[in-house]
Amino acid sequence: MGSVLINVPKKARRGDVIEIHWTTRGKHPEYQGQFFSRYTFGNDKYPVVRDEWCVRVPKDRPLKHATINGAVPLTVTTEAAEAVYRWAAANRAPLPQGDRLPSPEEFRLQAVCSTFATWDDVYRWELEHFLEWGVAAWKGAVLSAPEERLVDRCFDELARRLAGEPAGFTHRDYQSRNIMVLRGGEQALIDFQDALLGPRQYDLVSLLRDSYVTLDQDLIGRMVGRYLAATATAGGPEIDAGEFREVFDLLTIQRKLKDAGRFVYIDRVKSNADFLQFVPVALGYVREAFGRLPAMADLQAVLSRSVPELGRQA
Repeated sequence: MGSVLINVPKKARRGDVIEIHWTTRGKHPEYQGQFFSRYTFGNDKYPVVRDEWCVRVPKDRPLKHATINGAVPLTVTTEAAEAVYRWAAANRAPLPQGDRLPSPEEFRLQAVCSTFATWDDVYRWELEHFLEWGVAAWKGAVLSAPEERLVDRCFDELARRLAGEPAGFTHRDYQSRNIMVLRGGEQALIDFQDALLGPRQYDLVSLLRDSYVTLDQDLIGRMVGRYLAATATAGGPEIDAGEFREVFDLLTIQRKLKDAGRFVYIDRVKSNADFLQFVPVALGYVREAFGRLPAMADLQAVLSRSVPELGRQA
């Protein structure tokens, strides 16, 4: 049984509320040595006298950071081998309340930070997540040296291509379980705390190649066409349909490989096997995308030796 020592501020009085969060120290098993997070200061309904967020990273590891909807004083110090970033917001009032006001997200003061230097790094890390959990842990397979070189080269090229696409707002988890149908028939989105800039196809892949739902190829094709038509009708940029669909399929490979690895990770590390049933759906979408991309045939051939579910179907 461990213990936790909490230092209460000297000015604390009877009735004050102190909320404390803590995370793992050292190499986080989920992020393979990387760190990315978002923190919201204050409370939607109650005033907060002081709210601090502290992040420690090795002092030789750059940390990208920014604030949203305002500024938060930041101090950076060095303690032994760590750089310590500490944001402190004081006297935060509750958010404005009212049915006619914009979403609370328009008012929440937030800080975001990441040790990932570029989008290439994010995509590449997610692909490595599949190799670690989908290939090594799930299948017990080990790539040969030539196979590893080919996979590394293909993954590098895939990450660079996706990172080079024009970026806009993406929900990043725009799938069926996060779209709520309200009593009046309106739709509402939840779980958007990981929203970032990304290719316009990203959320479309999340929806149309949803790992929790199996959609046939014809329907997916029609929905992609519908999206392009709606974009043109709304006065959006001119989009080449062929190039758009190519990126859609490339993103399918990247995102659904990550999903499959993630589901195995959740089973092995978090002891939750509920998501394993969705691995075949995710890999099936990857297989379909490979079939539309002849240039990815070598990558498909190598991965399917370890993960037969990715192989071509007769």
